[in-house]
Amino acid sequence: MQAHLWVTIIVQALITFWILKKLVQQLYPNKNPILLYSIILLLSILTGLPWYTAQIMPDLFTALGVLNLYLIFANKSINFKEQLLLHLILYFTIGTHYSNILIIGGIIFIITLFNIKKIWQNTDQYRLKTITTTITIIAVALTHALTNYSQNGHFKMSRGSNLFLAAKCLESPLLKSYMKANMNRIDIPFAEDIDSIPNSACGFLWSANSPLNQIGVDRVQINEAYGPVLKDLFSQSYYRNWFIEEAIHSTIEQLKYHKVGSGMVSYKDSTNGCYYVIKQYYDNEFNQFYQSKQQQSTFGLEDNYHKYISEWVYYVSILVIILGLFFKRVRNHLSPLILFIVTGVFMNAFITSSFANVYDRLQVRVVWLLTLMALIILYEFIRGMIEKRSNSTS
Repeated sequence: MQAHLWVTIIVQALITFWILKKLVQQLYPNKNPILLYSIILLLSILTGLPWYTAQIMPDLFTALGVLNLYLIFANKSINFKEQLLLHLILYFTIGTHYSNILIIGGIIFIITLFNIKKIWQNTDQYRLKTITTTITIIAVALTHALTNYSQNGHFKMSRGSNLFLAAKCLESPLLKSYMKANMNRIDIPFAEDIDSIPNSACGFLWSANSPLNQIGVDRVQINEAYGPVLKDLFSQSYYRNWFIEEAIHSTIEQLKYHKVGSGMVSYKDSTNGCYYVIKQYYDNEFNQFYQSKQQQSTFGLEDNYHKYISEWVYYVSILVIILGLFFKRVRNHLSPLILFIVTGVFMNAFITSSFANVYDRLQVRVVWLLTLMALIILYEFIRGMIEKRSNSTS
């Protein structure tokens, strides 16, 4: 794994295949593999799933975490080894990205609200599963904190969360408005250069012109300095209400995003982290990286055929799910999965847009779940029609 980046992609593909296989087996235990391979083929043609499976990025594991969480709750088996494996995979999928802690945690909270009776009566071990999945999330948070403590002596889950939240507050004039009103009352990073701070999260975090990315600026120290600033900002009802309103608006905007390939630009700049890391640690594959289509194309891989079909695939999938809920057969068999997937897509939009930024890549990483749900509903509908015709014939 330290010699070839291809190993990472292959492992990601195998994990994706295994979770989809377990999902189909959970829903249709006695069906042959044709259904599974048909679903994978259609997802590969119609959605961004193959893009995220083949990227050296953790975004793939947000959607897989949602499906894995469903498998834990839907699996009526109390086989210890099977449950342990599912929890270990959940631990891994959550741990790949900080946002997954909040997203999966939010899903568990909403699922708990919808299944109070099941949890109270411990139907299908729901109470135990709620406790164990919550413990898994806590274990991930502790792992991050212990890792940071072992590396730099700070027992904190994240060393950059304040920066990302401050960057989000720049998407609207919220932070700059607060800075102008409070710069003489509290020490605010870059207050003296307020006009040079970009008005976007990405610009503030990654732009070469941002004061955050100038020579001699310690991002860890700036992250710590923003801690008391954000605490004071949210203690004031005016700014707190402003942030909540912006979070609601940005969540709605994020739910509209569906463009596949966003962010797949060229990374030829030697100052870029991707360029530098591959050059340093995977020098044997650097020429392949540098000569790749993504690197040589003017627009990277952002211009692709998935982008042109993503809109109708997205909205048709939503329409199929809504129509499917009118059929008793779909509600009886697929309601739990629909709840997990819809909640996962919503929580992803809420967390990423509220605490990072509104961006296609952050939402498309999970919207393929809606197409997966739509395909399963269509199969359930066709299956019902065939059974109905068989019964009427006999």
